[in-house]
Amino acid sequence: MTRPTDPETHAATPVRRAAGHATTRLEAELAERLSLPREWRIVATASGPAALRVLMTLERLRAGRPLRWLAPPIMDSRAATVSTVARARRLDCNAVGVVDAGDLARVDPESFDALVVSDPFGLAETLEPAARLCRRLGKAMIVEGFAAFDSARRARTGRQNEALCLAPERPWGTGALGAALVHADDEADLRSLARGEPRGRRAEVVAARCTPSEAAVAAARAELATPRRDSDAPHRQYERLAALAATLGWTVLGPPRTRGRYATPTNLPLLAPRPLDRNRFTAGALGLRPAGPAPDPRCTVARSLHARLMLVPCEARLADVSDEEIRAALRSALPARSATARSAVRDFRRLSG
Repeated sequence: MTRPTDPETHAATPVRRAAGHATTRLEAELAERLSLPREWRIVATASGPAALRVLMTLERLRAGRPLRWLAPPIMDSRAATVSTVARARRLDCNAVGVVDAGDLARVDPESFDALVVSDPFGLAETLEPAARLCRRLGKAMIVEGFAAFDSARRARTGRQNEALCLAPERPWGTGALGAALVHADDEADLRSLARGEPRGRRAEVVAARCTPSEAAVAAARAELATPRRDSDAPHRQYERLAALAATLGWTVLGPPRTRGRYATPTNLPLLAPRPLDRNRFTAGALGLRPAGPAPDPRCTVARSLHARLMLVPCEARLADVSDEEIRAALRSALPARSATARSAVRDFRRLSG
């Protein structure tokens, strides 16, 4: 790919230079917050999906042809808005919601060119099998890290570009924008694509400019300038919510977590004891939300999990929500039992007692 050289098209006006300086300062502040390794760069984008779209376009232009993407069945609903992700071939997950290393290794290497991997739990071990396979096969890999905010795991999983969502409702939220994490070798090409500049002989461009607005950059810098939030609050709420949910028969989806081994959690992924009534539940003070679009019908395990999956935000404000309010919100997500079912349960308990 060649760098654009048309001075009239790409000349920087004073206003554009000022906006560029503000974005550069924001990126430096985010890099410090993330403790990024020296060989990594962070590029601010208009949103998390915009970062993912630019990264996938970069891989396509680097290959010089359309790529056949392989993707996990359960991803952040925002990722599904990226058309390339929506068209990707899906690989079913296992009972804890991640792609099984054995299943991934059995995929015909000739049937796909690149892999986009979701990191729903902020755990390096959910990414390492895919990273090892892609390195061995020479396949491109992008991490959709909308639900995680951590840098230590990147050093362990090697050189994979990553899309982040920095929306304000995240525990680490810095404003309505996203970011692409790239190796230094990819920085110049990615910035050109994000600005909508033509790349390569066919003058291909990303469908829409993916750079953040001046207002979004200003809001993000103002958020970063405020005293740092209690970084331990999301972890405390995660553990509290998991304990309360267990009393109602709900279980936590995902591998076991140990404090200090996982990223700051966005949501607590809970599995209900039976399929959810998505038309009945009330979010209330808890801010409950069901998982995103249903997975591909061929992903039977993922669809079974999806029918019972509820995401509970791990936010510091939940410290003001009582335990009973949390239990009531979880109960509201379950379908009401019929009179016949309640009678059968009573009879069973009476006979077994």
